[in-house]
Amino acid sequence: MDIKTLVAIVSAAIALVSAAVSAFFSYQSLRRARLDQVFKAIDTRERYFGRLQSWSDEVLGLMAHAVHLCDLDPKKLPPGEFFMKRHDLRVRLSAMIDKGRWFFPNVDYETHGTHKEEAFRGYRQSVLNSIMWAYRALEVMDYTDQQKNIQRRIELVSDQRLFTSEIQKVLDPRKQEQEFASMMESVGTFHKG
Repeated sequence: MDIKTLVAIVSAAIALVSAAVSAFFSYQSLRRARLDQVFKAIDTRERYFGRLQSWSDEVLGLMAHAVHLCDLDPKKLPPGEFFMKRHDLRVRLSAMIDKGRWFFPNVDYETHGTHKEEAFRGYRQSVLNSIMWAYRALEVMDYTDQQKNIQRRIELVSDQRLFTSEIQKVLDPRKQEQEFASMMESVGTFHKG
């Protein structure tokens, strides 16, 4: 074998190794880009669901407070305190209903209530109805006699349970747990590959 042939073979081998290394790093770069896209999508989703969960946590706290307000005897509180506690909860629940429209806009808004402002056209979704019903239960809660609030407590517990169930459908913690496990498996596979 002459020197020219040897140089050609070595050059071809180097070119082949270079191509293989380049292909390997291109593949790794592509995998990394795909993984980055997945992380960005997950981050966006988590930010949205994080805001939804924060809103839900606040609503749930207010509803629990309303339930337990029924256990207080207005006669054992300073005059007007029970009324003010009830009023404060109503104000806060009212705001949470409207804030909830950012996550759960009304349905059938093109055909129902077209004379109303845009955010209020259509029908409220069930999750917001549960808060509205809690608001209405507070509205008729007796601020002078605890015994008259036994039925309100039953209604409020029912509203709270409906709200929790509706939010759980949206947040779907079981699915999120599975997605997180899958994501971690993908990350592990990336580092192994």
